[in-house]
This record gives sequence, structure tokens and C-alpha cells, in this order.
Amino acid sequence: MAKDLPTNVRLLRNDWKTTGGKPLSYGSKYTNVKDVFDNVGISAYGPSVLRGGTNITKYHPDQKERNALAKEAAEILAKNLDEIYPNKCFDFNMFTAWEEKTASKIRKFYHENGVNEYTYGNAQKLINMAIKYLLSSCVINENDPLFKNCHFPVDGIIQKKLHKDFGIPYLPNKNHSWSRNDKWTDFVNYQTDARKIILDNEFDSPIICEISEWSKE
Repeated sequence: MAKDLPTNVRLLRNDWKTTGGKPLSYGSKYTNVKDVFDNVGISAYGPSVLRGGTNITKYHPDQKERNALAKEAAEILAKNLDEIYPNKCFDFNMFTAWEEKTASKIRKFYHENGVNEYTYGNAQKLINMAIKYLLSSCVINENDPLFKNCHFPVDGIIQKKLHKDFGIPYLPNKNHSWSRNDKWTDFVNYQTDARKIILDNEFDSPIICEISEWSKE
């Protein structure tokens, strides 16, 4: 797989599917940025609460209530994406500060609604998977600086892949759990260390490396 940003964005838009073959890429599904922003959080919801740290069905067994919370969290994310996306002069540190603010808002929202087990790990996965869906949309410029400076979704599988292929250390908490990790600085340190190593390996951005690693499945 190529290491350059535009080539891999195009590949993602053509080929991003579940292991069962279900299309994940937005491609030309939406025709304007607002619609993309309004939907990425919903698409990213499932992967962000899949693991044991936040078994949201346990705390909110009513599906309508879960869906309502997911919709409101997606709205928070869409509003915050609208703040950063028009800025074409930000860097990795600015993205990191933006994501901390966004993750804190979403985490606080879930805690205020009785899901105290919702962690920064869940929030980062929601945001970073949403960025990946954003990248998969044809209405987004494939060279947008967001994709060079953003974080990538951290979960158990990608930690194993990046450790095996690049020697990137795991998250430092027990069992390297992402969903149970509620320490924001752990994720910042992980992204910072991974970014340096990945760029040293001539990838244009960490999320392109993440896409490349997943293509090995």
C-alpha cells in the first residue's frame, strides 16, 4: 500500500469495508460537508463502545435512550468539527488541544446522563473513527491538513499491529485497555510517540499508517 495521503484517501473511499464486506466508506453518499459532519458521529458510535470498559447496554438497556444519547453526542462532535475544519493552518498540537476539548465535552455529557463508566478512551475512539469516516467522504478535500495532523483511532488491535511492525509501545494501563482508560494524557503520549515513529517511517500521516495496517487484515 502506498504511503502518500491522496492515494490512500482514494483507496479508503473505494475499498473501506467491514471484514464481512459491508461498505463503510461514505464515498459520494453525502453531497455537502454539513451532512457529513451530522453523520460521522453516528457511524463512529458503535466502534467506540464495543469493548468492555463501557457496556452502555448495561447502563441504558433501553435502545431508544441509547440512540438518543448517541445522537446528542454526535451533535456535540459535529459542532466541534465545524469549529476546526475551516481552519487550514492548524498543526498536531492544535488538533490535540481541540480533541481534548471535544472528548471532555462528550465524556461529561455521558456522565451527566448516568454513564459514569464512559471514558476518555471511548471518547477518543468516537472522535477518531469519525475523522476516518470524514476522510472517506468525497466532499472532503483529500489533501486537507486535518488528515495530516489528526489522531488515529486507538484500540487493542491497532496497538498490537503498531507494536509488532514499528515497536510503538502500548498504552501503559492494565492490559493496555483503551476502553477502560480514563487518563487523557495516556492517549496524548501514545499519539505523540506513535506520530514520531510513523513519520520517521516515511508515512505522510499517522492515520494513513493506520489505514495501511488495517489493510493487512
